[in-house]
Amino acid sequence: MILVFPVALAVAVAVLWRSRDRAGREGRGCRWFWGWSLVGIALGFSFLTGLSIGLLILPLALVLLGLALYLSPRWPESLGFVEGVGLLLLVVA
Repeated sequence: MILVFPVALAVAVAVLWRSRDRAGREGRGCRWFWGWSLVGIALGFSFLTGLSIGLLILPLALVLLGLALYLSPRWPESLGFVEGVGLLLLVVA
C-alpha cells in the first residue's frame, strides 16, 4: 500500500514528461483541469484514509489516474491534481 502511491505518481510524472511536446488539441481545457482535480481528490482521500476505506478507493483512483493520463497527458491541465489534493486538505482542515 505504501509503495503504490509513489510508484503511481512516478509513472504519471514520467508519462507527462514524455508527452510534453505532443502536438494537438485533445485533452485540453477547463474540463480536463477539473478531471485532474478529481484524480487528486481520489488519490489524496485514498492516502489519507490509509488502510481503512482507502484500500477500497485506491483501485478507482488508479483507474481515474490512468484515464486522465491516457486522455489528457498535458502539463497545464495536470496542475489540477495539486489543486484537488489541496482542496481535499482544505476540506479536512
